[in-house]
Amino acid sequence: MPAAVKRLGIDRFIDEERVLELWPKAAGTEIAQHTRALSLERGTLKIAVDSPAWMTQLVYLKPRLMRKMTGMAKRRTIRDIRFVLGR
Repeated sequence: MPAAVKRLGIDRFIDEERVLELWPKAAGTEIAQHTRALSLERGTLKIAVDSPAWMTQLVYLKPRLMRKMTGMAKRRTIRDIRFVLGR
């Protein structure tokens, strides 16, 4: 990444956007239809979920999703995933 980008702090926003774009692929088609990546703040990936039933299911799938996202992101930028109700 160019030095000017890092100096201005833009690299953080580029990294965040890249992680958000990875969510549908890491989650898979079925989960992606019911969720949307909202933000990555201080290592916590915030995901909107369209129903309480899906939110419950995702809590159980969280360890697997964490491993997939961390592996795909190629860095340890993701320390937690937080699911919130809403689209």
